[in-house]
Amino acid sequence: MKNFIIDGSVRLSIDGGEKRDIHNTFDFSQIRFDFQKMEACFVMTPYKQEHSDVIEISFINVSYFQFTENPFRQNCDAIDEVGYKRVGDHDLDWIMSESDYKDGDHFVLRLINGANLRIGAEKMIGKVHEATP
Repeated sequence: MKNFIIDGSVRLSIDGGEKRDIHNTFDFSQIRFDFQKMEACFVMTPYKQEHSDVIEISFINVSYFQFTENPFRQNCDAIDEVGYKRVGDHDLDWIMSESDYKDGDHFVLRLINGANLRIGAEKMIGKVHEATP
């Protein structure tokens, strides 16, 4: 179950709202974990001044987590694309689009430096909120 769609591997719409181009205006800035609750949260923050919204995607009842490459390499925060992978498909050279998504697929966030974050969870819940100065 999820409350967002990914359009063209770079635009994210939460609860049917505005499509935000996360490739051109957002950086991947945080991962938060709660191991007792089996939850994770990805945080994307704007890197351009004219955008003030922060995007968070929470993953509830996490069953799979993978971070390929070294996440602390140069340019680690720039988002390249987002999409999905089937549970048994480990070929990260390509990711699936929204039209191919099925419940249970893993969420994949690809960074510009080639690193991939892959997470499988029972629920994926996106939310947008105002950035705090």
